[in-house]
Amino acid sequence: MKICILIPCLMVENNRKANYEAMEFAKTYGADEIVVYDQEFKQEDYFNGFTYIGHQRHRQGFVKARNELLRWFYNSDYDYAFWIDANEKVSTTCINEVETIFCALRNGLEANCIVATMGIQVSDERIKAKKRKDYFTKVYLLRSKSGYHWMHGLTMRNFKKAYGAEVYIDERCDPRKGTSEDTYFIRLLRRLFECQLCPTLIVSKPSNKMSTWMENKDSYDYPRIDYPILDEYIRENLPKYKGLKGVKVPDFVCLERKNTQSLSYIKPYRAKRRKK
Repeated sequence: MKICILIPCLMVENNRKANYEAMEFAKTYGADEIVVYDQEFKQEDYFNGFTYIGHQRHRQGFVKARNELLRWFYNSDYDYAFWIDANEKVSTTCINEVETIFCALRNGLEANCIVATMGIQVSDERIKAKKRKDYFTKVYLLRSKSGYHWMHGLTMRNFKKAYGAEVYIDERCDPRKGTSEDTYFIRLLRRLFECQLCPTLIVSKPSNKMSTWMENKDSYDYPRIDYPILDEYIRENLPKYKGLKGVKVPDFVCLERKNTQSLSYIKPYRAKRRKK
């Protein structure tokens, strides 16, 4: 099984340094190739170790960048893809989760999509998993039917290669209007396939000052998600995928952690002080 990383990247002055650091860090995840949809890059922004497919002089928006990466992926020989934004990282304490999942997929684990948690969001499933006695030796995947509506840290199967279908994001989606493209995509995938959650796989975002559209706010302040509109888009698109079925996944999967240096990064659970 071959695995690639997909990164949409808009390079602007306030996020250039964060992008450099996070994209270089992505090389530690253990994928076979890192594919970047590049927008507004200067010549000095291109580095060895990445495959660039965008070459856009101007920003193309959230939907087009992700859909072009999906199109490239579906028409590649890769079996799975891992999504990460250009300025964010898998938390260092969770590198072993990525290594363990990639290893399991390469050794025969079958999955449709595996979602991750985010450091800026509280997760009850994450707290419970990190409190387990075997947290330092096992990684757990849980059947996921709701919540975690993002593509940050998403591992997805090549649906075209496995099932003969290409699943894309509706072009009407716009996070500025409450119709976030990654929320749409995850909700659509959950309608089409049995999905899973890795609660201890955490994606960390930098300060909103390094965002491409939240830099002028005091913190991340996303518009309220308009779920009825997104679900209407999904209902309109579902007929395209009639009869599509993915692999059946169990309610609970236990993976033995891969024995690598990243085991030393794992930390025991500590309750955080909640902000007022």
